[in-house]
Amino acid sequence: MSDWSVTEVDARFMPPPKAGKWWELYKEVMLRLEQTPERAALRIELTNGDAASGAMGAIARLASERDGEGVLTMSAVTEDDKQVLYVRRGPNWTK
Repeated sequence: MSDWSVTEVDARFMPPPKAGKWWELYKEVMLRLEQTPERAALRIELTNGDAASGAMGAIARLASERDGEGVLTMSAVTEDDKQVLYVRRGPNWTK
């Protein structure tokens, strides 16, 4: 018996060498969008005091590097003093 197990996974979800703090959110967004109706968007309220614009930039970079330009459409706003990120499938979504 070996001391390891090997399984096949979707390469998009292989962490980059230095996975930043937005890596887990990127993975969750992509998985949720696969199950979300085309006309729906995700509303993500950031509860740790981070700016939604920072999260948007990081997730946009990850999506662009891994899935291509235009896969996501995003908007970062402040609602009632809360940082909120809206994400939906972009024009180049192909999943």
